[in-house]
Amino acid sequence: MSSDHMTQPLVQNKTSKNTNLRGWRITSRDLDILVAIYRFRFLTRQLIEWVFFSFAEADFDGRSSASGRRLQALHDGGYVERLVLPMLPSAGRAPLVYALSSRGADAVAGRLGIDRENVDWLPRHNRATAFFMEHTLAIGRLWASLAAAAPRREITIDTWMGEAELRRRDIQVYDIDANRRLPLRPDGYCELLHPNNTVSALFVEMDMGTETNARVARKMRAYDSYRRRGFEEGFDYQTFDVLVVTNGRRRMENLIRVTGKEIEGRLGLFATLDALHPGRVLAGWQDCQGRTIDLSET
Repeated sequence: MSSDHMTQPLVQNKTSKNTNLRGWRITSRDLDILVAIYRFRFLTRQLIEWVFFSFAEADFDGRSSASGRRLQALHDGGYVERLVLPMLPSAGRAPLVYALSSRGADAVAGRLGIDRENVDWLPRHNRATAFFMEHTLAIGRLWASLAAAAPRREITIDTWMGEAELRRRDIQVYDIDANRRLPLRPDGYCELLHPNNTVSALFVEMDMGTETNARVARKMRAYDSYRRRGFEEGFDYQTFDVLVVTNGRRRMENLIRVTGKEIEGRLGLFATLDALHPGRVLAGWQDCQGRTIDLSET
């Protein structure tokens, strides 16, 4: 659930493009990191650590010296840019945010086996407002926490589609109140493949607390309409749920209340940003009936 709200632009640190790093060469894991940054646009060191450097739950809240060395090398080699997210002075030190560079985009093309012109990246993609960055990082945080937690339950993220890919699908739903078809614009879509070969289809809505209750209700009605007419044809599964993440418990309770008034039956699993942690993300969801839902259970 995005917004047009604008805030202070990000400050950018230039890459050094030192291509003569002694004893260093790019690894397969480095390339996977670049692909992840490309797909999610912005990632912090913590999110990268969760997915690529954490191999036990005890590691989730620690810092990996290996990740620091690899990210520094990718930056020194000109593959990534480091951005600083503006924060209030009382909020503490802002984390560095990693974004792709032109050389990184070249490497992504090679890793994915596609022509460079088909890599959807331009330098302007690294210029964004703090609000947009926060929204984008929240989506990346959901992916990273699921990617780190799922293998420990023998679950696989079988599919992940970002907002751009979903827009290309041009999902349209019929809105009864407006008496016309309207576009549905999710922030993401994923499929979790469980050990018993069942699949959980999940759309993603990242709520930053800026949309009115009326807009939230309209969007959830659109999902309900799409679930009843159109989803199975477009995605080959009979039903789906919507993961709705917001920035605080009071806002979450309001979203649950608004959705419960609009939709009969279960549509919407709600969580706060604090739940997006590998140790909590699977079991940290609440439905409109007040039940706690574990995504690992089918």
